[in-house]
Amino acid sequence: MTASSTSNSVFTGQRVVVMGGSSGIGEAAAAAFAADGAGVLVTGRGQDRLDAAVPGSAAGPSATGWTPPPRPRAPPSPVLPDWPPSTAR
Repeated sequence: MTASSTSNSVFTGQRVVVMGGSSGIGEAAAAAFAADGAGVLVTGRGQDRLDAAVPGSAAGPSATGWTPPPRPRAPPSPVLPDWPPSTAR
């Protein structure tokens, strides 16, 4: 987009969340949204990769990188919790 069309973009002043934006298509999407005037929140699993991608990217100062806190993993549950049935003969 050119500078003159950026002010008329549907993304100007909007907020966009890009998941997986520390590299590849996600990083390119974040840069494109920011170039169109959006404030961009870029998420990813590695804060170090986000820190490297966001400030140095074309997204520039309108992009912020964030890594959500890890979630504890639940132990796997059995597919058939009571198999064989306890009433088997």
